[in-house]
Amino acid sequence: MKKIPRLFSKKREKHISKESIWVYEKNILECAYIKIDGVPCLSIEGVLYKRFNRKLLRNKKRKPEPSHWIPSEAEPSEFEKNWYGWTIITQKSCDKYYIKGLHNYIKSHNHKLSSGIYELIGPKINNNPYKIEDYYLIPHCSHKVYIFVSYHSILNYFLTDSIGSVSEGLVFYGIGNRRAKVRRKDLGLEWPIVTKTIRKNKSIKSKDGD
Repeated sequence: MKKIPRLFSKKREKHISKESIWVYEKNILECAYIKIDGVPCLSIEGVLYKRFNRKLLRNKKRKPEPSHWIPSEAEPSEFEKNWYGWTIITQKSCDKYYIKGLHNYIKSHNHKLSSGIYELIGPKINNNPYKIEDYYLIPHCSHKVYIFVSYHSILNYFLTDSIGSVSEGLVFYGIGNRRAKVRRKDLGLEWPIVTKTIRKNKSIKSKDGD
């Protein structure tokens, strides 16, 4: 999973970025999905995988290929640092939060995990912005939003909508797997919503690609 381009430019925050101008071209209501602040996972016929980066090491070689490696993109050139893909979840302690999320999904839905991409959220994930007490797998594109693509429309959505006001951001999807994201932070809004000192812990944190 490559890093999703920002909808708005970093240098000119109220202007659409060059990479995401396709979102704005129609100038009509666009369909977006709520962005979940978690760690991405992949399910293939009920088998769960976590994201893995075979990045370049100091010796100019890539991290070794893990068990059941599934690349999510073509092998990059020798000069590109990151190479994202998926590796299967095991019963090892390092994967315990994924296992808990999987068990809770099966328990609540009464069937195995459907194929697709999910976000793992929970107490030790990204400092737990949702303030929940257990681990859950949330499917991508689970909540659809129709919104005019403008700085003020999106800002108003984050400030006044019952769901938008507690969401990390939005992701727009286009033809040919094009995507663009806008986060509350991009618009100068707080995330997590309530400012407080969070005790440091050994959390799993999402990096890039989301």
